[in-house]
Amino acid sequence: MPSIKLIQILETFSPKEWKKFHSFIQSPYFNTNPRLVTMVSLLRQAAPDFEHPSLEKEALFREMYGEEAPYNEQQVYDHISFLMRHLETFLAFGEWEEDPSGQQLMLLKALTQRDLDDQFDRVYKKVDKNLRKSKIRNVKYQLDQFLLFQEGFLHDAKKQQRSKGESLHQTLAQLDIYYLIAKLRFSCELLNRRNILNVSHESEMLDEIRLFLEKEENPYRDHPILSIYRQVFFLLSDFEEEAHYRSLVALLDDYSHFFPVDEAGGLYTYVLNYCTKKINSGRKEFIKEAFELNKKLLEKQIIPEAGVLDHSKYKNIVTVGLILKEYDWVKDFLEDYKEYVTEEVREAAYHYNLANYYFSQKEYRKAMRTLIYLDIDDVYYNLSAKKLLLKAYYELDEEDALETLISTFYTYIKRNKTISKYHFETYSNFLRFVRKADKLRQKRVLLDEESFAKQAKDLLTQIENATHLNDNWIRGKVSEMIPKVVV
Repeated sequence: MPSIKLIQILETFSPKEWKKFHSFIQSPYFNTNPRLVTMVSLLRQAAPDFEHPSLEKEALFREMYGEEAPYNEQQVYDHISFLMRHLETFLAFGEWEEDPSGQQLMLLKALTQRDLDDQFDRVYKKVDKNLRKSKIRNVKYQLDQFLLFQEGFLHDAKKQQRSKGESLHQTLAQLDIYYLIAKLRFSCELLNRRNILNVSHESEMLDEIRLFLEKEENPYRDHPILSIYRQVFFLLSDFEEEAHYRSLVALLDDYSHFFPVDEAGGLYTYVLNYCTKKINSGRKEFIKEAFELNKKLLEKQIIPEAGVLDHSKYKNIVTVGLILKEYDWVKDFLEDYKEYVTEEVREAAYHYNLANYYFSQKEYRKAMRTLIYLDIDDVYYNLSAKKLLLKAYYELDEEDALETLISTFYTYIKRNKTISKYHFETYSNFLRFVRKADKLRQKRVLLDEESFAKQAKDLLTQIENATHLNDNWIRGKVSEMIPKVVV
């Protein structure tokens, strides 16, 4: 059997990639060893599980050397090693094929080495024109622009010319722009991880860069791509300064088209995360902000990303829309974007969110019918569905069904070992307080108004002091029990 490293790469191959790799290994320019062609043919036939007897070491040897040759295991290992090198070259060549600018820059280098000045000028002008026409101006573009200027400078330096090509000043300026954007881009990711994961790594020279960027005389102050990453950096460094958020949103609205869709989505994620933090800190007006941002991303076709909408993003967009009572928009979104959700969780995501839509409009029985017959494998969708069903039973005063589900729900979270401790405590608290709320409202006819109000207030205090709960619905249900004059 070939090496694990080789198989791990080949397992990722699509039929199209297999065809290209087979052609690659058959090309005498890349490979002059016919035995490697035999080995690739056998591997291709055995894909995708690679368990075929023809891949056993002695069988491979016989296919490559014939039945009469004395078996030599080391030769099998050597050919596997040779094939691994060719496979790595194939992968690298594939990336090179996808980088036209990189190809042209390497061509410029070769033309300089061969003293083909006219050819150099022709290719240089072509690359420069293509870069200027490019709609994408991300960090890769900035690097390509610098490398082009650098090739122009090196070509002129070899010829001892100072009049042709881009000036040294322009080359240095482009190097500054590329460096600053790249430095800020990775520093922003480091800051983001430090905020989320509590890591302690630092990026050197950030204070100096920040001071430089804040100077009025900074020559790159109005550079749109640098301005965007500067604002992301400020946003992550100073959460309390809302102006950074406003400036970043305005810049992205104007210049997000300068980035590939996945990068634009990543930049908008910073502002969406900011909205989430503000919402969690009590700034409810940011719910509307998040909703409008998501609508904008849909309109700009930044989401779905590459034709795929992450199911958690699908759920978050629905949840925010329902909070704002944007029912018509949410219903259209649910239907229009269902097919973009990953197939494995598509039905679960759609039906859960549809049930949540019905629940938000107080159509509790429709919500129940949507949930009861839903087959959900994903544990967290299962938890969310059970929780929503529980709420529907409570709203409909289905006391027996409610008590039965509370008991089975608790058994489920206690026995399921894939549920984290945090989620176990959160759902346990939720079940406990729903049961208490239900028991209290059933006692309402037995208590005088003052006693009932006191018990309701005591229960509300328990809910508000609970360490893990994060559910406004049960808080609201208990608050409704307290007469307004008593509050």
